[in-house]
Amino acid sequence: MEAWIDDLYRRHGSAVFSFLRGMVRDSHAAEDLMQETFARALAAADGFEARALPSTWLFTIARNLALNHIRSRRHEASRRCDLNSIAAAGGDPLEKAGIDDEAALVLAALVTLGEEKREVFLLKVIEGLTYREIAGVIGCPMGTVQSRFHRALGELKRTLEREGVQK
Repeated sequence: MEAWIDDLYRRHGSAVFSFLRGMVRDSHAAEDLMQETFARALAAADGFEARALPSTWLFTIARNLALNHIRSRRHEASRRCDLNSIAAAGGDPLEKAGIDDEAALVLAALVTLGEEKREVFLLKVIEGLTYREIAGVIGCPMGTVQSRFHRALGELKRTLEREGVQK
């Protein structure tokens, strides 16, 4: 059983982490959630149905954990990262991270999407899942997934155009 979870981790660990980081927008929380995702997968391995893709199963676990994390954060005091105060303390954090102005605008635009649209966008564009796989992960019809994705693209395009980002 441990070899199975190790193989699953090697094949899907970075994709699950990337998805979680995009959902919760916090690398440390994403690391914790990724570990919890694989711990839960191991604990529930007997219930895994072979007809489902392991990646779909993992992303479903990760999604549920991310949504729980987001909900719990809403109940706490809202903490926002003030880039200006960070910059005053030691330079431009985006520059230090190697993120140019255009990439920073894209990241900022992605954060403005609602949870449902951002989730579908990340699963489709960043993780490369098909509409059918995404539908399985988030538990809604494929048409809804397609609609959310296209609305997300439209919103991102409008936001970036307002900010002067060219195609």
